[in-house]
Amino acid sequence: MSLRYKLLLTFKIVIFCYGVAFGQKIDLDNQGPEIEEVFPDFDYVTLAGNQVSLSSFSDKVVVINVWFVGCTGCKQEEPTLKKITDKYKDRDDVVFLAFAMSNPNKIEKYLQKNGDYGYQQISLTRQEVKEKFGVIISPSHFVIKDGILLSKFIGTPLIPYTSGLDLFQEGIGKAVKGINH
Repeated sequence: MSLRYKLLLTFKIVIFCYGVAFGQKIDLDNQGPEIEEVFPDFDYVTLAGNQVSLSSFSDKVVVINVWFVGCTGCKQEEPTLKKITDKYKDRDDVVFLAFAMSNPNKIEKYLQKNGDYGYQQISLTRQEVKEKFGVIISPSHFVIKDGILLSKFIGTPLIPYTSGLDLFQEGIGKAVKGINH
């Protein structure tokens, strides 16, 4: 077994035990919409005041990060997410959105203190994220193109030397290569 696989397996076991300890059954594989299915459309306003909707990005790759202020795994992956957004910053066919399950003031204070990692931030309630997108665990990530979910990464921080990070970057790369200009 590779080190990456062992780390991913260990993290999934920890999450499972956490769910059992607190009386919740967390099924990582069934979080979020199904791959190759239509991702739920949305229409939100970012903290910067920009209107964003999935349907308006039909010719773009949309990368979504679900997180909340206080999430340890979310904080761990921020430097990696910043590197990924920097890689695509000159492309107008890739959009990075964050569904932050915290109130806007808390998100803004957090980003002022810790720095922006390149995603447009949208404040949502946990309930809305659960009901609309089927996600109860963070961090979670989705790669969408033409409204179809191409890949998802649930409950595993995208940090260096993990298979999740490699697969996430590969998923974005495949989606971007499929865009015809």
